[in-house]
Amino acid sequence: MSGIVESVNIASTRGPATVIHRDPRDQKGPVSILFRPTATLVMDRKPFVGFGDGSLLIREALSEADGRGNDRFWGYLTTEASFAYLIQELQLLALVNDGFGVNFRVQWQSGAEETVIFTGGDLTDAGMSRSLALPGSALLTLSVVPPPVSFAGFHGLAWVGLLFVDLLLFLLTFHLLRRPQLLEHEVEARTQEIAAEKAALKNEIEARIKAESFLERSHGLLDSIFEHIPGMIVLKRVSDMRIARINRSAERILGRTRDLLTGRSNEEIYAPELADFLTQGDIRALAQPGLVELPVKRVSMPAATPRWIGYSKTVLRDRDGAPQYILEFGEDLTEREDLDRRLMEQLHFLEQLIEAFPGPVFSKDVAGRYLAVNAPFEEFIGKPRSDLIGKTVFDIAPEELARNYDAADRALLDAGGKQVYESQVKVADGSVTETMFHKAVFHSSDGSKAGIVGIALDISARKQAERRVANLNRVLMVLSEINHLIIHTRDRDRLLAEARRILQEKGGFPAVWIHVRQDSRSQFIADASIQQYAARICDEIENPERRCWPKRRLHCKALDCCNRDLSNELNKLGLQSLMHLPLRSGDIEWGDIGILGAAGQSFSEEEQSLLEELAGNLSFALDALSQEERRRAAENKFELSARVFENNSEGIIITDNDNKIVMVNKAFTTVTGYEPDEVIGKTPALLNSGRHNAEFFQQMSLALEQRGEWCGEIINRRKNGEEFPEWMTISLVRNDEGEVTNHVTVFSDLTARRKIEARVEFLAHYDSLTALPNREHFSNRLVEALADATDQGKRVAVIYFDLDRFKLINETVGHLAADNLLIEVSNRLILEARSKLDVARLGGDQFAVLIPNVDSVAQATQFVQRLQERLGQPFLNFLEQEIHISASVGISVFPEDGGDAETLIRNADSAMYGAIEDGGNTYRFFRQEMNERAAERVQLESRLHHALERGELAVHFQPFISTSSGRIAGAEALLRWHCPELGGYVNPSIFIPLLEEIGLIKQVGEWVLHQACAEIRSWRPLCAEALFVAVNISALQLNSDLPRQVAKAIADHGISPHQLEIELTESAIMRDTDHGIRMLHELKALGVQLSIDDFGTGYSSLSYLKRLPMSTLKIDRSFVMDTPDDAEAVSITRAILGLGHALHLKIIAEGVETAGQAEFLCHNGCDLLQGYYFSRPINAVEFARLLAETPTFKLPASSQRTLQLLRGNRLYG
Repeated sequence: MSGIVESVNIASTRGPATVIHRDPRDQKGPVSILFRPTATLVMDRKPFVGFGDGSLLIREALSEADGRGNDRFWGYLTTEASFAYLIQELQLLALVNDGFGVNFRVQWQSGAEETVIFTGGDLTDAGMSRSLALPGSALLTLSVVPPPVSFAGFHGLAWVGLLFVDLLLFLLTFHLLRRPQLLEHEVEARTQEIAAEKAALKNEIEARIKAESFLERSHGLLDSIFEHIPGMIVLKRVSDMRIARINRSAERILGRTRDLLTGRSNEEIYAPELADFLTQGDIRALAQPGLVELPVKRVSMPAATPRWIGYSKTVLRDRDGAPQYILEFGEDLTEREDLDRRLMEQLHFLEQLIEAFPGPVFSKDVAGRYLAVNAPFEEFIGKPRSDLIGKTVFDIAPEELARNYDAADRALLDAGGKQVYESQVKVADGSVTETMFHKAVFHSSDGSKAGIVGIALDISARKQAERRVANLNRVLMVLSEINHLIIHTRDRDRLLAEARRILQEKGGFPAVWIHVRQDSRSQFIADASIQQYAARICDEIENPERRCWPKRRLHCKALDCCNRDLSNELNKLGLQSLMHLPLRSGDIEWGDIGILGAAGQSFSEEEQSLLEELAGNLSFALDALSQEERRRAAENKFELSARVFENNSEGIIITDNDNKIVMVNKAFTTVTGYEPDEVIGKTPALLNSGRHNAEFFQQMSLALEQRGEWCGEIINRRKNGEEFPEWMTISLVRNDEGEVTNHVTVFSDLTARRKIEARVEFLAHYDSLTALPNREHFSNRLVEALADATDQGKRVAVIYFDLDRFKLINETVGHLAADNLLIEVSNRLILEARSKLDVARLGGDQFAVLIPNVDSVAQATQFVQRLQERLGQPFLNFLEQEIHISASVGISVFPEDGGDAETLIRNADSAMYGAIEDGGNTYRFFRQEMNERAAERVQLESRLHHALERGELAVHFQPFISTSSGRIAGAEALLRWHCPELGGYVNPSIFIPLLEEIGLIKQVGEWVLHQACAEIRSWRPLCAEALFVAVNISALQLNSDLPRQVAKAIADHGISPHQLEIELTESAIMRDTDHGIRMLHELKALGVQLSIDDFGTGYSSLSYLKRLPMSTLKIDRSFVMDTPDDAEAVSITRAILGLGHALHLKIIAEGVETAGQAEFLCHNGCDLLQGYYFSRPINAVEFARLLAETPTFKLPASSQRTLQLLRGNRLYG
C-alpha cells in the first residue's frame, strides 16, 4: 500500500489497521486542507476488497463535500487486516490442535490463482466448505475436515462442523462488511478533528509568519551589529579556510576593502609568518571548544600603517555539530601597545632614575610588601633586594619599629596624599640612625590605591647639628635668664633656687643641683629624689683619699669615673653623663653646680664653655651678695642699735668720760619727765632722790672700776618730785686703747612691777570680784583657828552655802548684774561675820564663813538664821528691779565633825548639798550619811559617762490620747537609764540634771532625737494616720546647732517634719529670750511642731508667749493632779485651756491618772491626754504592740457628749 499517511491509527493494534490516505498524484498537502474549515469527508459506500502482502485490504473512496451537493474525490479509507489476525480471531489453530483439517483461502472469480491464508491438519478426507463473496469479484473460502471418528456418529458430526463453518464465515463476513459502516463514523469524527487541527495549524502558521518577520528583522539587526562593532570580525569557511565575510572594522584595521579580502585565505592576505600564526590559531580553534585567545601580533599590510591586533577565535557549528565557520575576532590594540611601550620606556627610565638616586628608595603594595628597592636602600638596610621583595617591615625590622612603620603606612593609605615623618631605623651595621621618610600613595589605572612609594633620608648629621644648635640656644637662653636673675635678685636663697630651676626646666636637663658650702655648713638645692646622689657625687669630689675628679670644669660621659656602684644606680635612673662646675670667686669656694644628663646626652665644648661662664657669673653674684649682706648687716646693726636705743622701753643715759649726759632716749623722758635738752650736758645726779648715802655710791664706783659694770635697785626722783624705784645697769665703754670713753646707763621703772606683784600677791589669797579671802586663804585661816581652838578647848564652825537658782538669775539678768549681786552678798556676809578674814568666796555662787571659838552648836544655828534673814532681803539691780535670793547652807563643827581643816571643809560641803537636795533655802548640819550620798553621786556621775556606749540608755514612749476619738495620736519620748551596777532603773530627776552638769546632755539629747525619728518611721505600717512624737530639749541644747541636728535627724530617717514635736520648758526659752525666740523660728521653718512644757510653773509671760511660734501648750501635772476636786486647780486649768485655745494652740494635759481627771479635761475641751490612766511609759517594742492591739482607748461617756457640745457651740479652739 502506498500513499502519504495523514492520520493516526484509529483501531486496536491487534485488529485491522484503518488509515486515510491521498492519491499519490494529488500534490495537495495537509496544510491546504486545514485552511478549509468547512470541508467534510464522506464515503461512497462501494468498498473494494483486495489483498496486500500478508493481509486483507478493504478500500472505500472518500469525497469532500462543500455543502452544496458538489462532492469531489479526495482520497481513500483503507482497512488492512493481517492474515495472522484473521487466523487468531477464527481460532483456526485451535481447530487444528483438536484434530480438524482447516484450509482458509481467497479465490478470485477471474480465475486467478487462489491465495491460501491458512492451512493445517489432515485434509485428505472430504470436509465441508463455505465461501463468502467479497466486493471486487473474490471469494473467501473456509474448508474444515473433521477428525476421524466412528461411522455411526458421522452425520451428526458433519452437521456440527457445517454449523461451525457457517458460524466462522458469518463472523468473518459481519466483521469485514460491517467495518465500513463503523469507519464512516470514525471518518466523521476524524473530519472534526482535522477541522480543529486546521484551525490550530492556521494559528501556528500565523505565529510562524510573525517569527519569520522577527527573524528577518533580527538578521538585519545582527548584520548591523556585525558591520558596526568596533572590533574586527572575520568569518571563514571551514571547508576551504577562506574568508566568507568581514565587517567594516576589519576593512579599517587591515586597510583593505572587503572585495579584496572576501574569498581569500590567510596566505593570500598576510605575510608568511603572520599567515602561519593565524592558520595555527584556526587549527587550535577547530581542535578545542570555546574561545581561543591568541597573543597580540603586529600586522603590517602594504601601504597601511602597522597595527597591533589581539586575536581570538571560535568555531560555528551546524545542528549536527559539524564545523561550518571560524569566527575570528580582532581587537586593535595599537594605542595600548604604544602606551605600554611608552610606559615600559618610562618604567625603565624610572628604574634607572631610582637606581641612580643617591638615597634609599622603595615601593610597597597595599599589603605592605616591598615591590621594588634601589641599591642605596639595599646598602641602607644591609640586605639584598632578593631578601626584601615580597617581604614586609615585620620581616626586616625590630618589632617595635615595624609596628610604627606599619601604622604610618596604614594611616597614609587611609588618608591618601603624602606623608613626611622622622623615625629611627636600624641600619646595616646594627646601629640606629635618624631617618626622614617621604612617602606618597600611588594608584592603579582604575584609580584605586595600589601602594606606597617612599624615600628614606639619613638625617643623623642634620639632627646632630640641630641638637647642637638647639642645645647651644638652650644654654644661651639659660645663661641669659640667670644673668637677668643675678641683676634683679638680692636674696641669695631665691637666687640659687631660681637658678637651679632655670637650669633644669629651661636647660632641659634631667637633674640639676647647686651645692653651697658656707661657714662649715653644706646645703644642697635639688629635687628630693636626686639629693642623695648629689651628696655622694660631691663626697667623691671632695674626698682627699679618692680624689680622681679635678676641682675644675668636669665632663664625664659615662659616669664611670670612680664609684662603680654610684654609676650603676644612676644608670638605672637613665642618667649617664655628668657636668660638674665649681662655684669659685678668687680664693673663695662657694660650692658647685652638678648637671646629670640622660643616656646619650653629652655636652659639647661650646656648651661646657657657656655653662662654665654661667658658673662664673653665679659665683660672682654670690660674692657680690655676700658683700651686700655684710654691708646691710652692718647698716642693720647700726639702725637696730639706734632703733633699740630710741624705742627701748627702758630708759637709757649715755654720758661721756666726765659723766656729762650726751644722749638720752624717749623712755628716759617718759620715766623721768625730763626732755633731752633739759639734761644734756648735766650729770645724772639731777635724778638723785637723796635716799642713798655716800657708801652706796662708793660701792657703785668700785664695781665699775673692778668689773666695768654695776646693776642694782635704786630710788630716784622724777621731774615732778615723785620718787620711784628703778632697776639700773651701768656699763663702761672703752676705746681700742682701753680708755673709758662713755658710761651707758639702762634703767627700768619698777613702779608698775611693784603694783603687779602686789596684785598677784592679792589674787593668790583673795577673790578678785569680792575681795574676800579665797579657798586657799580660807583653808589657812581655818588651820590657824583650829590650832587656837585646840589650845583653848573651843569649838569652830565651818559654814558653806550656795545661792539658790543663781544660775537662772545669771542667765536672766546678765553677768554684770549677777556680779553686782555677788558683791552685795559678800558685803552682807561681812556684816554678819566677826571679821572679814573669816568670810571667803569659794568660787561661782558658793561662799564660806568661819566662826571661831563657838560655845555651842546653837550659836552656829543662830548665825545661819541671821544670815538667811539678811540674804532674804531683796536686792536691787542697776535697773532698780528687785531680785530675791535664798541660800542652801551646810554646817560642820570642830571637833565633832572633823579634826582637821580638810575634813571640816569636805563635810560642810556635803551638808550644803544635802540642803540643796532638800529643796534649798534651808540649812543642814553634817551627818555621816551625807558623805555616803556624796560618794553615791560620784559613782553615779562615773557610770553616767559610759551609759550611752554601754547601751544602758533607752527611749520609752508614753502615748497621747485624742479626746475626740480616743485614738493614739502620738507619744512623748522619755529617756530612761537602766544600770545593773546601780540596781536597775535610775530616776530621771536624778540623772538628767546630772547629764546637764557634766556636759553630756547635748550628745545624749541628739541620740534621743535620732531614736525618736527612727521609731516614727518604723510605726508607719501600724497606723492609719501619721503619729507625732514629742522630744524634750534641755536649755543647754537650745543653741545655734540645734536646727541643723533636727534637720539631719528628719532627713536621715525619712520622716515628715510635722511628725516631730520639740518640747521646751518656759525657763529654757527665757534664759536668753532673743536667742531662744530666734532658734524657735528656725525650728518652725523646718516644719516641726513646738511645744511649751510644764506651762504655768515658770515665767508664763503673756508678752513672750505671743511672740513664740508655738503650736502646743502642755499643762503641768501639778495642776492636773488636783483636778477636779481642787477649785483653784480647776480654775487654773480652765484658764490655761482658754488661753491656749484663744491663741489657737493645741493643749496637752500630762499626769492624767484617774477617770475623773480625764472626764474633767475632756469636758473642758483639752485636745490630748497623757498619763498612767492610759499607759505608763513603755519601750519601743511594747509601744508598737500597743498600737497594734489597742489603737483606741475608751473615754468617759459623759465627757464625749460634753466635748461634742462644746465643739458644736464653737467653744473649742
